[in-house]
Amino acid sequence: MKRFHFPLDRVRRYRQLLVEAEEVRLEGLLAQVRQIDERLAVLEREGRSTAAQVRQSLAATCEVRPRDMAAYPVYRSLLARNRQGLEQERRQAVEAVDRQHAALIEVRRAREILEQARSLAQERWQAEYLKEQESTAGELYLSKWKRRVRP
Repeated sequence: MKRFHFPLDRVRRYRQLLVEAEEVRLEGLLAQVRQIDERLAVLEREGRSTAAQVRQSLAATCEVRPRDMAAYPVYRSLLARNRQGLEQERRQAVEAVDRQHAALIEVRRAREILEQARSLAQERWQAEYLKEQESTAGELYLSKWKRRVRP
C-alpha cells in the first residue's frame, strides 16, 4: 500500500505560517500597549514627584514666588494633556490588539479545519491499511494451509 499523503498539506503548512505571522503581529501590538502603559506610569510618577517637590518647597520656605505659582498650573495642564493623549493612544492600541486577536482566531480556525480533515483522512488511510494487512495475512495463511493439505 502506498504511503499516506494528504493532498492539502501545502495549504495546511501555509495556514500554519499565517498563524505564526498573526501571532507575531499580536505580540508586537501587545508590546506597544505595554510601552504605552510604561509611558503612562512614568508620566504619573513625574507628576507625583513634581507635586511632592512643590509641597516640600512651600513647607520649607513658606513663601511662594509668583513665577512658580504661574508655572505649576501650566505644568499640571501639560501633564493632563499628555496623559489624555497617551490614554487615547492606548485605547487605539487596545482596539488594534482586539482586531488582531480576532484575526488570529479566524486564521487558527481555518488551520484547525485542515488539521481535522487531515486527521480524518489519516484515520481512513489507517483503516484501509489495516484492512489490507489483514487481507494479506489471511491470503498468506490460506496459501500456507493449502500447501500443507496437498502433499
